[in-house]
Amino acid sequence: MSAAPPAIGPAREADIGPAVAMAARAFAQDPLMAFFFGPPAPGRGATVARFFTLLMTARVRLGAPALVLRGPEGIGGGIGGLAMGYATTMPDWPPAMVAEFEAWEATIPGLTERFAAYSALADRHVPQAPHYYLGVLAVDPAGQGRGHGRALVDAFAALAAADPAATGVYLETASPRSLAFYRAIGFRETGDGPLGEQHLWCLFRDLPRA
Repeated sequence: MSAAPPAIGPAREADIGPAVAMAARAFAQDPLMAFFFGPPAPGRGATVARFFTLLMTARVRLGAPALVLRGPEGIGGGIGGLAMGYATTMPDWPPAMVAEFEAWEATIPGLTERFAAYSALADRHVPQAPHYYLGVLAVDPAGQGRGHGRALVDAFAALAAADPAATGVYLETASPRSLAFYRAIGFRETGDGPLGEQHLWCLFRDLPRA
């Protein structure tokens, strides 16, 4: 009997731990993580995991778009992929969550300035029309190359398509490999620029409208 195919659905609070562990592995060599947190080194994995924990917890609790792929490629047959971001309207974080994020950010020298540089570059190329923002796309390294990334993007885009105000999906990447992937599935560049020793590309995929 063949195993059931992976299923994509809304993330729950119980998914945060395994999804974050998977995402930290998937982003272990990502150039944007290197810009934010330095090159891979002892302890950096925990820092990346804490970053994703804060982001995912906020999205799940605020009801922002957060999808997980469940299937045998995940941790112990658990979470094999993650796609999360924001809808056309970005909700405000509760003050307690803002304070928690800022307290963590302050423990890493220069991180506030690096976040600001990233935001300044990305903000120059964000589409003005309402759109969904795909902030994180991660696929378990053990399950990559099987179409899971595209399935997650398509599921995220389907959420946007159900919103009459949305015109498409926007994202950024500093990975040339990811850039090629996004181009292949219909994203186009809205702009790019240097980010320290890395390079950031901003991309958008229009929604098909009748």
